[in-house]
Parts: sequence; structure tokens; C-alpha cells
Amino acid sequence: MPAEAVDQRLAGQLDQARGADGELDLDRLFELVAAAYEASRHDLERSARDHAEALAALETRLTAQIAAHADEIKSQRKAMRLQKRRMAAALDSTGYAISIFDGDSRLAYCNSYFLALYHLPRRFGRPGTPLADIVKARVAANTFVGDDPQAYAHERLTRVDRRAPFIDIHRLNTGEMVSINHVPLPDGGWVATHKDITEFTRLQDELAHRAYHDSLTGLCNRHMLQQRLAECVAEADGLGSFALLLVDLDGFKSVNDTLGHAAGDALLMEVARRLELAAGSTGMAARMGGDEFAVVMDVGSVARDAHMLAVAITESGKQPFSIDGQDVELAFSVGVAIARSCPRASVSQRARRSTPTRQPILPPSPSASSAARVSATK
Repeated sequence: MPAEAVDQRLAGQLDQARGADGELDLDRLFELVAAAYEASRHDLERSARDHAEALAALETRLTAQIAAHADEIKSQRKAMRLQKRRMAAALDSTGYAISIFDGDSRLAYCNSYFLALYHLPRRFGRPGTPLADIVKARVAANTFVGDDPQAYAHERLTRVDRRAPFIDIHRLNTGEMVSINHVPLPDGGWVATHKDITEFTRLQDELAHRAYHDSLTGLCNRHMLQQRLAECVAEADGLGSFALLLVDLDGFKSVNDTLGHAAGDALLMEVARRLELAAGSTGMAARMGGDEFAVVMDVGSVARDAHMLAVAITESGKQPFSIDGQDVELAFSVGVAIARSCPRASVSQRARRSTPTRQPILPPSPSASSAARVSATK
């Protein structure tokens, strides 16, 4: 209470304590002071109760608000975690390994496929991990490219600094084929998608092999033969020569009819093996279909080279063939054409015209091996 108010109250109490004669009645003054004190005490107690109740109400409201905000934050965090899991599942469903880096070359996000693809421990998937640490971890896991780890690390770190998009295909030292699509971001960071295309590449190679190779013997097929002939014509271009040898099997039909198609297939595979062995590095052996084979000698081959190869092929046919434990003898008919900057079709036609008439020789006579013939057309 202010001092002026206290003075005024005390003056009033003094007036009330004076008698009619103006004498001060101390007992009466004491009663008045005691009553005023008691009234003040009750006022203070009531005021304290009011403050306490107000504080309790305020505390209750604040507690309720804090709890509500805490529940809201908890719900938001739960929703964010759920959204993060959904996004991670969505990204993983694409089959791509994904990494996102900020402008300081620190990891902002990567999915589990990224860690699995490069054989990285989980700690390297934490946000804030420097790119340099991830590159070092890849070197330690041998999931980098090349024989020089320092050169690889330098190339990786400097390439992202160029802030230019690129698409690369790498074969990791661990054998995986990986396609990478690097997309820079405005803040200096980047997003990179990594795809393991090992199986795709294998299937692609297998399909390409099937398209250009005979499914039974593994030799090049007619399509590959025609392509190689076209290449030889282009390479020769009036400055060189090459040779085409056509090989027919005399007596194959009798073997096929007598011993069955399985034996015939086994015989064709053995013929293919001998043709490849005879041709060696001088040319390409191919199966044209049925019992017809061909060998294209590389540009630079002359008539003498072709004749020597024809003799080698013929000699290889003189050796007995063992099919299911049974010896079978065939004769090879070999036609030879030497091409000097001539059209592809005329090469094949000249070789076919030079092939002598075939004579089945199964069962073979003692001199059956001499039935193999060689003719050369220059």
C-alpha cells in the first residue's frame, strides 16, 4: 500500500480513537489498527488465493497447449517419417540407385540401392557425408573403375565441379555394368541415378550373339557371313584381295539318316570345331545352313593362302569322326574364290561355281578320304 494511503488511514483511525473531549483512546486506537490489519490480512490472503488460482488456471492452459503442440509435432514427425518411407519405397521401386548431394558436395539423400550397388556400409548413407569419403569407401570396396584409385578419385571429384550434366556407362572392378545419369541442381548440388545394367548387358550380348551366330555350332551365321564379306569388299577397295571358301560335307545326309538327327548335330559341331581350328587367325568360319559351311579369309590373303587353307580343311576332314562311340568318315568338298575388289555377290557365286559335284561316301571305301576335292578359282 502506498505511504500516502497508510498515512491517511492512520489519520482516520486517530480521529476515530479520540473521545468527545478530544483525548486519544489508546485501546480504541489499538482495536482500530488491529481491525485494519486483520482486514488487510484477509485481503492479502484473498488476493494470494486469486493469484494462485489464476496461475493454476494459466498453468493448466499452458500445459494443455504444450501437450497439444507436442502431439501435433509428434503427428507431423510421424507423417514425415511415413512420407519419407513412401518416397524411399517409390524410389526403390524404380530399380535405380539414387544419390542427392548439396552445393558443398555432401550427401543429402541416398536410397538403399545406392549403398548396395557400391557395397558401402550404412554409415556412408548418412546425410552430410562428404563425397570424398564416399569415393574413398568405393575404392576400399573395389567398386570403382580402373587400376589407379587416385586417378579415379580425382576424376570423380573434379567432374562434379564442372556442374554439367552427363551420362556414363562404367564397368566396375567388381564386374557390374552401371549406367549413371548426372543432373546438376541450381544450388550447386546434383542428383544422380545409378542403374545396374549387368543383366541387361548380358542379355543384349546374348541376343546379339544369337543374331549373328548359329545356335547349334556357335559359328557365325549367314547374316554375319554377308556382313563380313561386305567389310572385306570395303577394306580391299581395289588395293588388296581376300578369299572365300565354301565347304560342303559329302556323305552327311547318309549319316543323318542312319544314326539320327542327334548324331548329325554332333557331327556338325565337330566339323565346326575343325573348321575353326583350321582357319585359326587367318579368317572367319561360318555355317550357312544344313551341311554348308564357309570361311572368309582376311583382306591380304592371296591364292596361295587360300589353297593352303583349303588343303588344311580337306586334311582335317580325312580324320575319322567319332559319334557316340562310332567312327564316321566324311569327305569335304571345298570351293575357293579369290576376290580382287569385286562385288560381294560375285564372290559367293564364283566360289559356288567352283565347287565340284558331291558324291555321298557313307559307308566309306578304303580310299574314301581321297574323295575330298579342292578346286581353286582365281
